[in-house]
Amino acid sequence: MIRLFKLIFVFVILAAAYYSFKQHSEPAIFWHPVKTQQNINIKFPGDPKHTQKIRDFPIIGQARLQIYQQLLDDDLFVLIELKARDKDLTRFNLDELETAIFALNGTENLRISNKHLFELHAYPSIDYVAHDKKGNLIYCRTIKVNNQLVSMIYASPVEQFSKKRHKKFFDSLQFEK
Repeated sequence: MIRLFKLIFVFVILAAAYYSFKQHSEPAIFWHPVKTQQNINIKFPGDPKHTQKIRDFPIIGQARLQIYQQLLDDDLFVLIELKARDKDLTRFNLDELETAIFALNGTENLRISNKHLFELHAYPSIDYVAHDKKGNLIYCRTIKVNNQLVSMIYASPVEQFSKKRHKKFFDSLQFEK
């Protein structure tokens, strides 16, 4: 009887480990390196689309945007480079640019959590998570690089969120000196 119990216990442990592995592993994705117009290197899980726009932002005024985005399995990966046309961003702290950053990332009307300021590669940075009404998580990181802002966005439905994809995308960012 004890042997049968041990055998069932081992089987349950192995089945749970297998199920956990299957649930957390994902198909192999080839991450494409991209070099932006501002000499920023980043990797996308596919070939991103590139667009350019000019938009007005609070505090900043009119700005030129370079947008790189890729949609994969309902996960959205975005890199936005913002270059102000008339204002010098070096005279602002990230705290002062917060409303412009939320507008840049499209999160100005969403619930924000886990916001924190830090330095990344010696540049002031802000990370936060926005929660929309559809149940999506929108992870945002914005970095002030001299006179421009660089925003990274990873958006995913809660039930599909992949920490591995999020981390791979955010960690792939590199600045050329």
